[in-house]
Amino acid sequence: MNLLNLKNTLQTSLVIRLTFLFLLT
Repeated sequence: MNLLNLKNTLQTSLVIRLTFLFLLT
């Protein structure tokens, strides 16, 4: 359960980072 939550958090962080890069471009 904890591992799944961690994976979800990492995925969300990645999406936010990608969106940030997209906006900066």
